[in-house]
Amino acid sequence: MAYLTPEQIARIEEQLAEIEPKYNRLLLTFSHRKYSSEQAAEYTRHGYLRRLGTLRRCVENVFTLIPPETDSVPDRNVLHDAQFKGVRRECVWKYRQFSLGLGL
Repeated sequence: MAYLTPEQIARIEEQLAEIEPKYNRLLLTFSHRKYSSEQAAEYTRHGYLRRLGTLRRCVENVFTLIPPETDSVPDRNVLHDAQFKGVRRECVWKYRQFSLGLGL
């Protein structure tokens, strides 16, 4: 028995396909931005953009381990791997902070 309807699976797959283009837009926007200080530029490059890349990989990993069309409860080890590789609270918070300002 499927946990999600075909429509829900299609919607998730559409949203997953949007992650890479959104990530690339954010990467270009923030890496080419003029900052008021070198420290701000460094925090962006080595803090926000690195975390954003981690967030992108976490989402990919979770849906690789447990695809939306999964129709049975995954093995405990798979669930633990998905939790470990899952989206971290800090990354989500930073992503929302910056992406909401860009209208994504």
